Amino acid sequence: MKKVCFLLASCFMLHANGEVLAQSAGGIKGIVFDCDTVVEFAAVVLSSIEDSSQIAGMTAFDGRFEFGSLEAGRYLLQFSCLGYKGRTMEAVVDSGMVDLGKVRMEKDAQMLRTVTVQGKRPVFRQAKGRIVVNVDNTILSEAGSLVDVLKKSPGLMVDNQDRITVPGKGQPIIYIDGREVRTMDELDALQSTDIDKIEIERTASARYSAEGNAVVRIRTKRALADRLALSVYDQVQFGRKIGNTAGFQLDHKSGKWSNLLSYSFQNTNMSYPVSQKTVRYLAGDTLVKEMESRVKYYQETHSVFSGNEYAINERHSVGLQFSGVWNRDATALRNRSRVSQTALPERYWESAGNTTGNNSLYNANLNYQYRPHRNKH
Repeated sequence: MKKVCFLLASCFMLHANGEVLAQSAGGIKGIVFDCDTVVEFAAVVLSSIEDSSQIAGMTAFDGRFEFGSLEAGRYLLQFSCLGYKGRTMEAVVDSGMVDLGKVRMEKDAQMLRTVTVQGKRPVFRQAKGRIVVNVDNTILSEAGSLVDVLKKSPGLMVDNQDRITVPGKGQPIIYIDGREVRTMDELDALQSTDIDKIEIERTASARYSAEGNAVVRIRTKRALADRLALSVYDQVQFGRKIGNTAGFQLDHKSGKWSNLLSYSFQNTNMSYPVSQKTVRYLAGDTLVKEMESRVKYYQETHSVFSGNEYAINERHSVGLQFSGVWNRDATALRNRSRVSQTALPERYWESAGNTTGNNSLYNANLNYQYRPHRNKH
């Protein structure tokens, strides 16, 4: 009898494990195309309708994409690519691989006209295993900030917190003109008009990353003629939180000296309520606890970036860079609580609390650059 019970239990466990494996062995794949041409580097975001979890990816050079090891359920796929209209579609995963076949994306005629006006330089291309994103003389030069350019760059994902990731590789190491970026606030100091091109390397050499991280190299434009330019900007964001970003940028070149000074100020205001109610049924009594809170959050950030370069000759140059970030935040919390029981009178009380924080980060470096003559052939 024990052997029979053991065999039945084993069969039940194998069946249950088989169901679990079947539920997690599903997947979604397909190919993104435009007429008869595949769409390279299209961003594909897979969202679970049940729990809102997301997986980010992109199409390969042949336009194919694939998500594996998915649990059974309903999923939402969002496709986007520079020069194309976004597309959203739904897929249901059961136990096997769901093949969506050819997913067609339509070109954005208005954006294509803008690209034509901007110039004939391709927006992105593949070169020796890297994705090269040309910014100067393309539609990306009007994107806004450097972060806005990265959001539109194929092979990169930027979330609503401005966290930058490379699908399948995690957070990349970022360089600006050969200097490693220590804090993401340094990216806020540059605008799209300052960028020449961006190189995205998923499999970086040991020179850049011994840990196997992807590398993003950003090259700024070099002024060939003497100039003095000043730009002022102001951006306002509305939503659950209200934010404002304002600043200026001064670009100067005279002879062998090149200077860039950038300042930005960002403030964020956010206020939201929190409520909670607990009911406990006791013997001959009922205990009710209610709490209502109001949270107010404020943050302001000052960012300064200064870059100075002296060109000794065509091949040698020295530079001095400084970046500083000053941050201040404050949180105010107001609570109102009520407790009532059947046999006792209601009790009320209020509480309040305030927290403030200040932090700053400074970074300065001196660099030397040597540019060998390139073989034109």
